[in-house]
Amino acid sequence: MKMLDENLEFDVKAVRKFLKEKLVSSPPNKHYEAFVELLSLLKRTVSSGESDSALIVGPRGCGKSSLLDSVLKELSNSEGNEYLLVKLNGLVQTDDNLALRAIIQQLHVKELEGDQITGSFSDNLMFVLQSLKTCDRQNTVPIIFILDEFQLFCNHKNQTLLYNLFDISKSAQAPMCVIGVTTRYDITELLEKRVSSRFSHRQILLMPNYDLNERMSLISYYFLLKKKSPALRKVSQEFIKKWDENTETLLNSSKVMGYFRKQLDMEPSLKALKNVLFSLLSGISLSNPFLSISNFDEVFQKYSIDGKVEYLKDLSALELCLFQWLIMWKYMKENHSILK
Repeated sequence: MKMLDENLEFDVKAVRKFLKEKLVSSPPNKHYEAFVELLSLLKRTVSSGESDSALIVGPRGCGKSSLLDSVLKELSNSEGNEYLLVKLNGLVQTDDNLALRAIIQQLHVKELEGDQITGSFSDNLMFVLQSLKTCDRQNTVPIIFILDEFQLFCNHKNQTLLYNLFDISKSAQAPMCVIGVTTRYDITELLEKRVSSRFSHRQILLMPNYDLNERMSLISYYFLLKKKSPALRKVSQEFIKKWDENTETLLNSSKVMGYFRKQLDMEPSLKALKNVLFSLLSGISLSNPFLSISNFDEVFQKYSIDGKVEYLKDLSALELCLFQWLIMWKYMKENHSILK
C-alpha cells in the first residue's frame, strides 16, 4: 500500500510539473498569416540588410506579445545571433533621454555609458549606429527595435525618438527594423506629419478569438498528456491514460464548457485563461490526483467574484457615505451641473 502511494505521489508531482511548464511555454500560433508576414519582414532585415518598419495593432489579450515572442524565437533558430535586439517600453522609457540610455545599455556602447551623454538626441543615436557599422554595409550588424506601448512614445516631445528611428529605417543608413506594438487602431493619427511620412504604414492587425471550439482545443492542448515527452517517461502509462480520459470527459461536459464560454466572453486574453488553468492545477494533490467538477466549481466561483464589490463590503458607514458622495459629485461634474 505504501509503495502504491509513493508511485501515485510521484505520478501526480511529475504530471503537475509537466503541465505547469507547458502552461508557461508559448501556445500554438493562432495568427499564422501575421506570423509569416512578420517573420519574413525581420528575415529580410537580418539576412539581406533591408530596413523597414511595422506596427502590430490589436486589443489587449489578443496575442500581440506571444506572436512577437514566437517570431523572435523562430528568427533566432534560423538566423542565430546575427542581429541585435533592442526592447523599449513606453511605460518605462517615458522620455527620449531614458530611451537613449536604454538603447546604449542594450547595445553596449561603452563610449556613451554613464553620464557621458552630451549633444542632441539625433547626434547620439547616429553615433550609436555608426559605432556598430563596419566598412562593408553588408557586414554591419542588423538591429531590431521593439517599441512596446508604442502610443506612449507619441507623447514624447516632438516625437524625436520615433522620427529618428523611422528616418534611419527609411533612408537605409543602417540595416534596421522598427516594430511597434500598440492597442490603438488610430495610432497613425497620433504621429506628427514628419514622422508619419517616414513610417512605412505597414500594420499587422490582430483580433481576439471568441470561438469556443478553438478555446477548448487550446485547453486540451495544455491539459492532455497524449504527446510523448521525456519528462513523463517514468510516469505510469495507466495514470496517463486515466488522466486523459478523465480530463476529456470533463472538458466535453456542458457545465465546464459553459464556464469557459462565460470566461471567454468576459476576458478573452490568454493570460486570463492561463490564470484559471494554473488555479485548476493547484488543486491537484495526492488525495485528489485527477481533475473533478468540484475543482472547476471552486475556481470559477472565485473568478466570478467582483473585486470592487468585495472592497466595498469592508468599508464603514462613514466611508460608504463618502464614496456615495464622490460618485454623485463625479456624475454632476460630467453633466456640467452646479454644486450647491
